[in-house]
Amino acid sequence: MADLRYIYWDANPFCAVFNKEKDRLDKCVAVLNAAEAGELKIITSSNTLAEVVRVKGEPRIGPGQEAILYDFFQNDFIIFVNVEWFVGTQARRLIHDFPALKPMDAIHLATALRAKVAEMHTYDDDLRDLSGKVGVPPLSIRAPSLEAPELPLISDMSEIVTEPKSKHRRQIDLDRRSD
Repeated sequence: MADLRYIYWDANPFCAVFNKEKDRLDKCVAVLNAAEAGELKIITSSNTLAEVVRVKGEPRIGPGQEAILYDFFQNDFIIFVNVEWFVGTQARRLIHDFPALKPMDAIHLATALRAKVAEMHTYDDDLRDLSGKVGVPPLSIRAPSLEAPELPLISDMSEIVTEPKSKHRRQIDLDRRSD
């Protein structure tokens, strides 16, 4: 049996489902169906619980849907990661590294890195522009899809491995990797 796949979801794929967004719904539902079938788990920030009520540019989810939201987020295939010190600090560093990154997007990105997932699903173009630029191995950031993300070639990884910023950071030595 293959390893269980873990995918990080930003708040907007959930909003696409709740708002029944015609251009996005089918792909999001396909991922949710795969999760319900036990093929994968969806990881998200605990902030998503509040963020789904209103995402910029999307219709607001009304109080009449609160029971639906509550029941939906009880699904076992959804795993929440709390925004704690590591996530907050990592988000702040990401904002310094990528000044155009908005704080909530930085929190989602830091949470995905904390969860050590290989892929993140979002409809946010600013986040998708960072695909392959953060994480070791690089995090694939794209629109929701059941297709496996392209993994970087080992030769491509040399571009993201840098000198340690402090003596406490571990550096990957690509020349000494085992084959």
